[in-house]
Amino acid sequence: MEGDSVTLHTDVTEIQKYHLIQWIFRNIVISSIDKTSKVKAIKKHNTKPFLNKLEVDHETGSLQIRSIRTEQCGMYILQMTSSTHTIHKRFNITIFDAVKSVSLMKEDSVTLHTDLTDIYDEILWMFEYEDSLIAAFNRIDQNVSIYDDVPDGRFRDRLKLDDQTGSLTITNTTTEHTGLYHLEIISSRHTLHKSFIVNVCNAVRTIRVNMGKPVTLDSGVTKIQKYVQLLWKFGDEDTLIEFNGTNLVFSRDGKFKDKILHENGSLTINDIVIEHSGFYHLEIISSRHTLVKRFSVIVTVAADLEHPGYISLICVAVLLLAVTVGWIIYCRRMSGRGMHHLQTLQ
Repeated sequence: MEGDSVTLHTDVTEIQKYHLIQWIFRNIVISSIDKTSKVKAIKKHNTKPFLNKLEVDHETGSLQIRSIRTEQCGMYILQMTSSTHTIHKRFNITIFDAVKSVSLMKEDSVTLHTDLTDIYDEILWMFEYEDSLIAAFNRIDQNVSIYDDVPDGRFRDRLKLDDQTGSLTITNTTTEHTGLYHLEIISSRHTLHKSFIVNVCNAVRTIRVNMGKPVTLDSGVTKIQKYVQLLWKFGDEDTLIEFNGTNLVFSRDGKFKDKILHENGSLTINDIVIEHSGFYHLEIISSRHTLVKRFSVIVTVAADLEHPGYISLICVAVLLLAVTVGWIIYCRRMSGRGMHHLQTLQ
């Protein structure tokens, strides 16, 4: 895995009989033990990409590379020379990147990013098993191949492969698309492996909230700083909040003036009203993948005595009712007195 340490073993029992041991990477000697020299020291190539990363065993000649990265991937050649013969060994180092997890809602789309920085020859995307190829791109032929009928047709008309970056997009997802996705990036020097766990939830998350209460739409991530971009949208077009990694831009729409964006990207709307009902769309973009979530917010009207607005309304209603009842009683009494006065005159 990226960040691990790896040891390349010489597998010899008597290193003493070899007067010269060399480790070679990309035609450069990165470490050597020369026993013919008066100073029997280990020479290490301590410039990029091996600065402070190499360690050689004095007894066996084995080479250790610490905190390995993709720039240390490729073919390593061991050359051990004695008075009678020379032994050559080759080691090919491949990096497996850490498994990334992506969660999204049913019918959403997700993009799994290759995060490519080096030149590559071929890209392979596999689902669940490494022999279940679903997409491939050959840079030399500029040929994109989609195998959306494999393994059982669940990807039919749902896969898109970017011919510039090799990133894979799955559209209109269902729970059948939950699983482990393997990526192989193949170049002439090394093969880079990456894995993604995709978890597709059943439906749009529906949230019911009483008018006047706050509601929080959970992003499901811990911190937004590691993401390249974050977008909160209301409906199809209205962008409420945009975060590009450094700058935070809020919408000037007065309808959502009382909103809060939390450190993890979650959105809180305070003192919610009926016009806040609708679909909210969250898009979180990183160098590795794009996460999409949707929320359906339903604002209901319910008498909540804890809310000061409702208390005022109730007080006004009670006062109006009292005045109305008093006025009706007064009118009836005055009407009764009028009739009695009329009878007296007759």
